Amino acid sequence: MRSLILPAIAALLILPQISIAAPKPPISLPKTSKWEMNYDEDSCHLMAKFGEGKQSTIIRMTRYQPSDWFDLSVYGEPFKHFGTTKPVRVAYGNQAPRRIEAITGESGNGLPLLIINGQRLDGWSAQKEGDKPPIISPAQEAAAAAIDLDLVAGKNYRLESGSLGAPFAAMRRCTDDLLRKWGYDPGQQASLSQSAMPTKPPSGWLNDSDYPDKSIMDGHNGLVQFRLDIDAAGAVAGCYVLHRTNPDDFADLTCRLIRQRAKFSPALDRDGKPVKSFFISKVRFVIPERRLH
Repeated sequence: MRSLILPAIAALLILPQISIAAPKPPISLPKTSKWEMNYDEDSCHLMAKFGEGKQSTIIRMTRYQPSDWFDLSVYGEPFKHFGTTKPVRVAYGNQAPRRIEAITGESGNGLPLLIINGQRLDGWSAQKEGDKPPIISPAQEAAAAAIDLDLVAGKNYRLESGSLGAPFAAMRRCTDDLLRKWGYDPGQQASLSQSAMPTKPPSGWLNDSDYPDKSIMDGHNGLVQFRLDIDAAGAVAGCYVLHRTNPDDFADLTCRLIRQRAKFSPALDRDGKPVKSFFISKVRFVIPERRLH
């Protein structure tokens, strides 16, 4: 999953990850529902419920394209937090826990919510620019049987997920169906010799002056996940918002300006022939301090 870095108004949602030793003993939350695969319009959601009563927790794993990366959303009273972010240590199966800054808030029905972006079952993180992640095998997915969520300066929970082999196989089928719905051949996209690539750094696509004045006056920050369709000539043929936070000002602005400013080299198939493809990224809008006065 690509993350778009924009000066002043955007920040990476994934902070540098740090290996953490000696976690607190976890509180075990057994799975209390079957896994549910939700085929959304532009995303795939894998959901299950854990625990009962005051410890009742729902998790949702979301992918926007075929990938080993996913976003993890955690809903429930145990994860209530009054700040805008919360440090969390996350681990899957027997992997070493990694520290990440989760985004906090409430769901539409008032449940406390943690959003933990840029997750992988193997806990891999880049050590230097240009590092490419390994491919996660079905055997690795099957071996992961628990999700550890250690709330820094808080409690440590273990969600007893059971093997994630079958649920993640269902996720792959869903993301392949997404591509077909968008008009792409999953096999061709998986075998590209080159992905669609921006000709200039995406950091130039948006800038401070683009921040909506009304959103600054109202104190609104925002998150927009988007897909760009790139034709065989490298032109942006369409922009689609896959996920957004309120208000909608950010979604409309993101697509309008990026369609005007983004330029690409086209994707190449396995034989080096230009083909249509797509580019998925996200941007987080944060009010620059100097514009708060």
